[in-house]
Amino acid sequence: MYRRTDIQYDIDHVKWEFDNLSFPEWYESEGGGTQLCLQSYADKMNYMDGYVDSYPYTNGCGSMSRFPDREEQGYSQLNPVFKDTIFKDIIEGHFRARFLTMVMHSTYSVHQDKAPRLHLAIDTHPNAYFFWPEHKEFFHIPNDGFVYWVDTTQPHTFVNAGPDRTHLVMVE
Repeated sequence: MYRRTDIQYDIDHVKWEFDNLSFPEWYESEGGGTQLCLQSYADKMNYMDGYVDSYPYTNGCGSMSRFPDREEQGYSQLNPVFKDTIFKDIIEGHFRARFLTMVMHSTYSVHQDKAPRLHLAIDTHPNAYFFWPEHKEFFHIPNDGFVYWVDTTQPHTFVNAGPDRTHLVMVE
C-alpha cells in the first residue's frame, strides 16, 4: 500500500521555500482544503481555451473528471513561480504535481486514483493518515523529508483529525 522511497530532501529547506514563496490564488476543494498546481498542462493552453478553469495554477486541481480528455502525464509544464525553487528539482520527471492542504478535521470520500501517488509531507501531524478500508490499514506520512510512494489505485481515503496539513503530491 505504501513505502518510503530512497529520495530525501532537507525538510527545513523545503518548508522555508514553501513558507517564503508568493503563491497565486489556490483552488478551493469540495469539503474544505486547497490545492495549487506546480505544473500545468503541456499543450500551453491559455485562459480562453474553452475549459471551465484554465488557470495554470489550478487547472490540474480537483478531480480529473473536470478534464475528461486529459491524462495526468500531460501536466508537465513547470509553472513560473516555481522556476528557481527546490520544488523544480523535486518534481522533475514527475507529473501533475500539486500542493494539497487539508483543513483541520476533514476527510476525503473513499475513492481510487488512476495511478499511484508520490507524497512529500511539508506540514503534518500524527493525526493525519491514509486509510484503506478494504485492507483495514492506516498509514501516517511523517515530515521527515522522504518521498513516499502510495498505492492510491486501491480504494482509500485521507483523514485529517487535527490541524491543517500540507503535502506535495505528484504522479510518477
